[in-house]
Order: sequence, then structure tokens, then C-alpha cells
Amino acid sequence: MDYEYHQRRLKHMQKCYKGCLFSLIGVALLLIVLLLTGCRTYKQTENKETVDSVRTEYIEKIVEVPVVVTVEVPAEAKERETRDSTSFLETSFAQSTAEMKWKDGVPYLFHTLENKPQKIEKEAKVQVKEKTKTVYRTRYVTRTIYKTRDLAWYQKLLIMLGGLAIIILIVTVVIIKYRHRRFKPDI
Repeated sequence: MDYEYHQRRLKHMQKCYKGCLFSLIGVALLLIVLLLTGCRTYKQTENKETVDSVRTEYIEKIVEVPVVVTVEVPAEAKERETRDSTSFLETSFAQSTAEMKWKDGVPYLFHTLENKPQKIEKEAKVQVKEKTKTVYRTRYVTRTIYKTRDLAWYQKLLIMLGGLAIIILIVTVVIIKYRHRRFKPDI
């Protein structure tokens, strides 16, 4: 009777070990499949670059500009004495005064010419350097934008199978422990 009991016990243990071995192999295969397929969402990125560029151009040209020039004429006085009865003095900016004066019984023509202090305005062309500064600025901004996509149907299935595999593993361990305790050897 002891021999038959041990034989039954040995067969039962072999069945339990086979069940545990198959369960462990199944769980290992399921873990390998889960590790090979990722569950995270894929990200699409969009890059824009930033470039700042400044270009400055200087243009220099000579331009003739009409300018009104003011010239001041200095005050000037001239005198002349002659023995003649006529005398003529003239400038373009002067006043002339002629007088007959007698000296020692001899007539003299006394003539005075005086310039008026004044300013003369005249238009003249002056060459002027004209500088032009032109600044061109270009700016590009780089941004990285992350967009998450929805999971594909097979990824959702793998997530569900992962949770199902954990439940199956827990149930298998509980069943094995329960059966193992039920068949205790009688010693």
C-alpha cells in the first residue's frame, strides 16, 4: 500500500511539475512577446530652425545741392579831388556825392563815393556726400513640436493581453499551491 501511494504521489507531482513548467514557458514566451513590442505611443516631431541674419548695405553718392550763399560787402570810402568841373566815380554798391568847393579863389570839385554795408545773396551748387544705410534682417525660429498618435489596434490588444497574462499567472500559482497542499504525504 505504501508503494501504490508513493506511485500515485509521484505521478501527481510529475503532473504538477509539468503544469508549472508549461505555465512558466508560456509566461516567459508572453513576456518575450511583450518586450519585443512596445506599448508607448509614437511621437512625430516637426523641426523649424532659427537663423538670424543681418545684412547692412552702405551706399555713398555725391549729390549737387543748390545752396544760397550770402556774401557781406565791407563798407568802403573813396575820395577824389580834381581841378576839372566834372568828376565821375562809380562802384556797383556805392553812393556818389560831388561838390564844388573853392580854395584860395580856385574852384575844386569835391566828389565822395561811399559803399553801403549790405549782404548779397547768390545761389551756388555745393557737392555733398550722401550716405544711405540699409539693414536687411531675416529671422527663422526653430521649434520642435511633439505630437502623440493614438495606439494601433494591435498595440491595444497587447496591452489587454499583458493584463490577462498576469491574471492567468496568479490563478495558476494559486491552483498549484492549492493542489500541492491537498495531497500531503502520510508519514
